[in-house]
Amino acid sequence: MPPAAVNSVSQATDQAICYRERTVQCYRCEDKELEPTWLASGLAARSCGTCDGVNLDLLTYRAWRESQAATLLPDTPVESVAEGGGVLTCQRCARLMLRYRLSPEHDNYVDLCAMCDQVWLDGGEWELLGSLHLAGQLTEIMTRPWQSKLRTEQAQQRTRAQLEDEVGAEGVARLADFASWYEQLEEKEAAGRFLREHHIP
Repeated sequence: MPPAAVNSVSQATDQAICYRERTVQCYRCEDKELEPTWLASGLAARSCGTCDGVNLDLLTYRAWRESQAATLLPDTPVESVAEGGGVLTCQRCARLMLRYRLSPEHDNYVDLCAMCDQVWLDGGEWELLGSLHLAGQLTEIMTRPWQSKLRTEQAQQRTRAQLEDEVGAEGVARLADFASWYEQLEEKEAAGRFLREHHIP
């Protein structure tokens, strides 16, 4: 293991010790104390025995990711996970946490306290990240470009769903085939003239 990775793992170990020494309440339940746990080899966190939610320190997470342990996660399929609820309050500084959606297909969010550099994942969401091959991209999810891309994909999905309601799934498939063929066509002007002459917008 490279020296930098060794130092990162050492930092993560120190952070794990810190986890055992501090008392933090559940971000979701608020009246339950979080217990130390390991999300993966070398990745210390805190979890709630009631809601199964997880509190993850981003310093620890970054050290774990740099150690390349993120590549050793098991590939376990997770179909869906219930989203825990609304906006959370950080149990360290009492500020409202920011929310970042994971993917267009799942109504799940990463909750972040930017002040404390702490993340909250509702029960099952860490496993969902692993299933989506996103466990090593947690910090990327919480960026403007990632969220902008998700909003674009969501808008495209809504447009497609509306079109399917109007012309059916088969009609959408045929339109997609036509659009793909037209995009590769060299004589687009002639094809466009034909469509206009036949009153096809």
